[in-house]
Amino acid sequence: MKNLKLNSILIILIVLFSDITLGQNITEKEASYVSLNVNFINDAVFMGRKDSIATPYLYPSILYHNKSGLYASGSFSYLTKSSESRIDLFLITAGYDFSIKKLTGDISFTKYFFNDDSYNVISEVEADLTASIIYDLDIINLGVTANTYFNKNN
Repeated sequence: MKNLKLNSILIILIVLFSDITLGQNITEKEASYVSLNVNFINDAVFMGRKDSIATPYLYPSILYHNKSGLYASGSFSYLTKSSESRIDLFLITAGYDFSIKKLTGDISFTKYFFNDDSYNVISEVEADLTASIIYDLDIINLGVTANTYFNKNN
């Protein structure tokens, strides 16, 4: 039992600190690039809330990032339930990120387009505006992020 606890703690520590050894220096902007990504989400959660009905999504996305810091991305969420297979959400994002020595920041705007049949917990949101700033202290990074969400009523 003691070995199980030690192994569990070791695995947790490796997962928590793996980005330190495998991370990239995000302040270097050598070239523009395009990135394709596919994720699977077995149950969507928004701000700690989830629907009582499981919502498994296949989530492909594409990102274009210009070396100037401007970027745009688009994605959609395909609901993979056999009884409700459909595209539930399209979203597009435009933003700008920057780095000045040890200071990095990002500001972005995302527009959501939900299917009328969607019951996803975030489906009342129409758009969001996000800003973040991070300062690298070598040992630890300090950061602040602010989000505001726009819904259909406000």
